[in-house]
Amino acid sequence: MSLHDILRSQEVDRVFILGMAKNAGKTFTLNHLVRSASRQGERLGLTSTGRDGEPLDLVTGKAKPSIFCPRGTLVASARLALDASSASFVNEEAMGIDTPLGEVSIAEVSGEGNVELAGPLFAGELECLLERMEERGARRAFVDGSLDRRAAGRVVEDLILAVGAVVSRRLDEIVEAATSLVEQLRAPPPPEHVLEALEGRASGCSFFREDGSREALPFSSMLGRSRELARVLDDESPFAIYVAGAVGEDSFATLARRDSPVRLVIRNAASLFARPSDWRSFVGKGGVCYAVQPLRLLAVTVNPYSPEGWEFPPDEFKFALEEALAPVPVINPAIYD
Repeated sequence: MSLHDILRSQEVDRVFILGMAKNAGKTFTLNHLVRSASRQGERLGLTSTGRDGEPLDLVTGKAKPSIFCPRGTLVASARLALDASSASFVNEEAMGIDTPLGEVSIAEVSGEGNVELAGPLFAGELECLLERMEERGARRAFVDGSLDRRAAGRVVEDLILAVGAVVSRRLDEIVEAATSLVEQLRAPPPPEHVLEALEGRASGCSFFREDGSREALPFSSMLGRSRELARVLDDESPFAIYVAGAVGEDSFATLARRDSPVRLVIRNAASLFARPSDWRSFVGKGGVCYAVQPLRLLAVTVNPYSPEGWEFPPDEFKFALEEALAPVPVINPAIYD
């Protein structure tokens, strides 16, 4: 089954394409989806959480694959990014959303070509763009993102994850990292009694005890809060911890170091950041992570080639990930182009 078949069978309207690392194959996956939709006569909307499609990586200075858009595609991108695109546009609509590259506009591709995407940083702005592109006739919308830009997960619940050889020279390390991330992204909803305890408490962080009592914590997220969290945990043995905001790597590591298991309840798995080793430790001690707003991982795409100079046999690379990630579909888009 191809990626496009999965989207059609699941009746998916919005998809967040997440790259496990730079050069993992995210843009190749996006281009494949655009080509597949174009062959079916579907009109698309495209945007990004940040900047994508530029010819050179701003960090590494290496060439990046372009995002190619056929005629009729709706693109939500910042002024300077639109100006740098080789595609031509008509019917531009300024959206009043500011970025470092100028105001974001929605424009229709009148002459096919490459497009640079520079979209909003905030979930509310992204929701506004997606709704407007749908009003203008987009059958499906793709949001180009990356691991450090997961805000789209609060607006788009359906994900495709790109996993590439660039993650490591060792296949077993790639599989371990991918497995940990997939488990996080597929965090299930909490049991009914936990949801009932959370009712009406959608903001901030809280401890829940076995006796049903609750204590609010003095911070609203767990970004950069590892020391404060460690001090609180020294005095408490919570039944569950609820975090409405993001959970950073250091704070999650603090939870993973506890000898007793922790039930972590988060708003959305897009706000969880955990290193593979800490995730394994957390799960190994009986820790469980729930998401009040679960995400749906539609598929994992694979790229067995690294721009750093190493590669894996394509079939071996795909098979190793299929075994580890089942039942999530693992697809090499290259075989469908």
